[in-house]
Amino acid sequence: MGRKKQKTSAAPEPQATTSMGALLGGMGFTASTAPAPEATAETSTPSAADPLDMTGCANLKLHVEKKGRRGKSVGILQGVPAAKSAAVAKALRKELGCGVSDKDSVITIQGGQTDRVRAWLLSHGAKRVKGI
Repeated sequence: MGRKKQKTSAAPEPQATTSMGALLGGMGFTASTAPAPEATAETSTPSAADPLDMTGCANLKLHVEKKGRRGKSVGILQGVPAAKSAAVAKALRKELGCGVSDKDSVITIQGGQTDRVRAWLLSHGAKRVKGI
């Protein structure tokens, strides 16, 4: 077998020396400083427009269950209104970083993380969470 001939590459093209500011200026952008965003004071109570506002939820029940799950513990959250249960499940899934499912307004949290769920509910306006 013979050797393959190596292809010779063409000389690289010279790079443009125009700056980003010059390019943006050509498109109509100016180099002005934007005003600093105003600092918003966070309130401890959620707003009424917040879909995760739990202030109206009075009968929240949270407990740990193992039965029928091959020894694995899960947290069960009941009492969340049907209109909010999907949004609450999604927010808990993101906050806790674990599996959270919603079926018939019963939210199931993998791992039985009741302390973290209780803290999240209280921070979103729930007055009381019954259970463990």
